[in-house]
Amino acid sequence: MQADSVWNDREEMNMSQLMEQAFLKARQLPESDQEAIASIILQEIESDSRWEELFARPDSAELLSHMADEAMMAAVAQGVTYVFPFRTDSLPFRTDQGGVVRLGNSRISLDLVVEQYDNGMSPEDMVRAYDTLVLADVHAVIAYYLRHHDEVRAYLKRREIEAEAVRTKIETERPRVSREELLARRGVMEEADAPAGQ
Repeated sequence: MQADSVWNDREEMNMSQLMEQAFLKARQLPESDQEAIASIILQEIESDSRWEELFARPDSAELLSHMADEAMMAAVAQGVTYVFPFRTDSLPFRTDQGGVVRLGNSRISLDLVVEQYDNGMSPEDMVRAYDTLVLADVHAVIAYYLRHHDEVRAYLKRREIEAEAVRTKIETERPRVSREELLARRGVMEEADAPAGQ
């Protein structure tokens, strides 16, 4: 009887057609099933009301965070593990035509970033000093350097050896000019440029 009065009250309201169909089908079920369905619906409505009240409170963010922490601890206690949904970004390196490792789209080399970092420069200072750098890229490169110190040091050592070889080749092909030679050349040029008769 009580179910009929609730049904009549609901009929007077403007229910959606889907809800009306659900109640019509539920009326055909045995009374125990009707009670179970009604209990579930009422619990859901009450739960939604509680959530709306929680979201309306000024401390809702803190409260929700606390509830999430409690749920996480309960899940862990039951042996459930969560995997952090992270993406792995590729390293912001590129190798130019000369085999030099550079950061992102900049011309700044790995050598320079490591040297500046080893000399105490912070990533933020590097970005200020070299405006083509991106802070996240600098942090990623430094993290890579710290994790792969030996490999990076081997690369830097190889670069030093290559630079020394180039320097030696240039000096061999074009020997250094002494100060005296430079002064003599300057004197000859000054005489050639002097006005006639002097």
